[in-house]
Amino acid sequence: MRIRGYYRQLDAPYMRAKIVCKQFGIEKTVNFLVDLGAAATIIGPRDAKRLRIPYNQLKLVEGGVSGVGGRAETCLMPETQLVFRIETGNFEASFHHLLVLEPVAKTLSKDERLIPSLLGRDFLNQMALLTDKRQNLVLITDEFLTV
Repeated sequence: MRIRGYYRQLDAPYMRAKIVCKQFGIEKTVNFLVDLGAAATIIGPRDAKRLRIPYNQLKLVEGGVSGVGGRAETCLMPETQLVFRIETGNFEASFHHLLVLEPVAKTLSKDERLIPSLLGRDFLNQMALLTDKRQNLVLITDEFLTV
């Protein structure tokens, strides 16, 4: 299985996946920054707003999450799948809970609009990741690679 990505803002690797959460009727595509520094996959505030995630129905993570930008309020979205397009159809990754960054206010600040959704190590550590900007190559595979 091979999931192909692409380079986007700031020459960073991205993957596109459809987020599916049947409980809330969510089924939309999101661009995820591939982030080996992120312990978990997280839906950023801009995407969360676009997906119309119902924060009032989500469980709040006590203490939020910490990152380079500091601490952020975070919620758990239950039973969510990321569906990636692959050459032979789709590959589905299931999450018992997916993290969602909660916007500070109803209107996103300029900083919040810049925060991308992150594909973190909870997913990436199950796969091999290959990136080569020179060849515009971003690839996640379940194949065992030898170098």
